[in-house]
Amino acid sequence: NLHPSLFPGGFYVGPNELGLLERLLVSARRTTDPEEADFFFVPTLGQAAKQLSGHNFGHEAGVSDHGMWGYWEAVQLYIRKTWPFWDRKNGMDHMFVAMGDHGLCESPRGKGYPPALENAVVLSNWGLT
Repeated sequence: NLHPSLFPGGFYVGPNELGLLERLLVSARRTTDPEEADFFFVPTLGQAAKQLSGHNFGHEAGVSDHGMWGYWEAVQLYIRKTWPFWDRKNGMDHMFVAMGDHGLCESPRGKGYPPALENAVVLSNWGLT
């Protein structure tokens, strides 16, 4: 069961993030040995971060789109400081999920991907990026 705080008001805008994470965790192709891994899935749950912060999608409350850029930069910095694998291929073997209407391009709108993730693989369900 998922913690109720992920669903303020009973609604969570990014269920695909959680569904993908659940499927990857039980996949027979999953490895816990980083030397065997072709890709590293980074379970950031960006839509949850926006929703839990109070961002109200289209207004300037909570985490703004620029704030989400900072979020992605903080994630990348944490990965680089904690594990050596980002620098091995400059992030090209790291996968993120961005389930907003414009994927990572909504961070900030019209400015493209956050520089911290420009080499990473980004999975998005909309295609408006």
